[in-house]
Amino acid sequence: MRRTRRRADHEERDTLGLNETQQTGLPARYAALLPERARRVVVVLADARTGTEILPYITHRPADTVIVISPEVAPEWELDDRDVQHRAAANLLEVNWQLRFVGPVDVMIDLAHANASDHDATWRKLFFHLRPNGLYLLRRSAVSDRAVPGSFLAVAPWVGAPAKAQSGRSAADRELALATSTVTVGADHVAAVKRNKHVLKVREADAGRILPSREPALGLEILRSMPSGTLDVRANIESHEAAVEITGLPEVMEYPALHLNRYTGRIAMASNALLYHRFSALPDSFRHHRANLSNPRLVDANGDFARVPANVRPTKELAGTYYHLDSENSGHYGHLMTEVISRAWGWPAAKEAIPDLKALFRIRYPNERRPELELRVFEALGIPRDDVVWVDEPVWLEDVVAATPMWHNQFPHYVHPDLASTWSALRENLRRPLSTPLSRKIFVSRRDDTGNRSCRNTREVEAFFADHGFDVLYPELFDLGEQAAIFADVEVVAGFGGSAVFNILFSTKLRTLILLNHEAYTARNEHLYTALLGGDVHYFWSAPDISHPESGWSEEAYYSGWEFDFARNRAGLETVLAAVAEGSS
Repeated sequence: MRRTRRRADHEERDTLGLNETQQTGLPARYAALLPERARRVVVVLADARTGTEILPYITHRPADTVIVISPEVAPEWELDDRDVQHRAAANLLEVNWQLRFVGPVDVMIDLAHANASDHDATWRKLFFHLRPNGLYLLRRSAVSDRAVPGSFLAVAPWVGAPAKAQSGRSAADRELALATSTVTVGADHVAAVKRNKHVLKVREADAGRILPSREPALGLEILRSMPSGTLDVRANIESHEAAVEITGLPEVMEYPALHLNRYTGRIAMASNALLYHRFSALPDSFRHHRANLSNPRLVDANGDFARVPANVRPTKELAGTYYHLDSENSGHYGHLMTEVISRAWGWPAAKEAIPDLKALFRIRYPNERRPELELRVFEALGIPRDDVVWVDEPVWLEDVVAATPMWHNQFPHYVHPDLASTWSALRENLRRPLSTPLSRKIFVSRRDDTGNRSCRNTREVEAFFADHGFDVLYPELFDLGEQAAIFADVEVVAGFGGSAVFNILFSTKLRTLILLNHEAYTARNEHLYTALLGGDVHYFWSAPDISHPESGWSEEAYYSGWEFDFARNRAGLETVLAAVAEGSS
């Protein structure tokens, strides 16, 4: 029996051009690298110069699917006669796009002619399309100088090295090495075998096209859609005294079509909003779904793929149908009042279609807290407490409903005009009377122990605004219902940029907003709020302790400490406050 199976395997490999007796095939010493699967997906990259050398590689077993990706089809390939598919792609980006639809690949053979540098880029870009144990094969005659692309040689010494041992290497190089189980350099071919599973990060805009083809076991139904549109920002924006270019304050925003999606199948709800199915991270995992896709629970391999660490892979199942309201930062007030509530718009339609639907989110660890904040907010949005479920570990789900966010605090920024009705519902259902009324002008401050973006002269700033008739306010010292009441009636709000100011979503009378920020703080949440609320908005900028690099962005700069620069901003601030006082008289 064993001899028979080995002979059959050998015969099957021969048909893929993997017998050294075939002049253009892969030498037999590489045959053992082929993944052992009953049905393999084989992708061959080719071009006009490939010619008939492609033929041994596209002769295949009946159970296999073979796809040639090239700019055009050469007649000598006889693809139709060989039951081989073709997908057109003129460059690497187009090849990468076509592979998204194919799904995980078992064998990828590069026969397209290019120099070593281009082949290097191709391997680094496409390798993660392979499933675990998949084979990537480069025919050296397709390399213009027959040189071995540098990344193969650079990865080889690190194969098998744990991540900790590679701490000094770039993230991209480290992940490529961690994804490689063997590298073999021969006279005719260079081969690399893949290890670890990687998921494609699927964009919201592409989900309807990619997922049905890529993940046939995943059901996708659109329960409701809303059209795209254009929003003219309703606020008057003035940015004062910045020493660097300030971006992200557009006067017009294009918001995308919104979809209420229902997914059915084996779906992992990991943590920090991450949802994935087999080899795809679902678009609802990414709050910045129109920018560079990232999630704190994914380890990025490159811009398209990531791996899921073992500690966020589910081991338990949760039966039922759930509405996805998880947050990228569980328990954080700012994330709840931006990204999470912006996805609640689909709840009424989903609940009507699925009467036993429950809302679902994750807390960070067992017994961390009772999520009273989320329960109150969701209840104010019309989701009864009995319909809210939270978990404290990753779980497998079978039926998930998720909505495109109405809020995107990243380039390209947008806020959907219908989000104002969500804010209105929160205000009316949360607000409660204040025991001590405040003035119509408040300065929203921050404690010194906040850590991120700590302002060293906070007390001086507070005293300055108090001298101009502002009540200094720490919102976290008030009940959520009292915060709603305070901001509902206030006319002038000043403060440090950040989540404490997000309470302006409760506003009904806002005339002026004054924001104090450092120049490395690139979040534009307040701009999205005022795009719908209107009013006069003044940004006053100071230098951070740490600046962004000239040609990039750094988290260290974003969270940098700073000091409000009175020398730079006092005169302008006095002018604005004088106008505010005159308008209030």
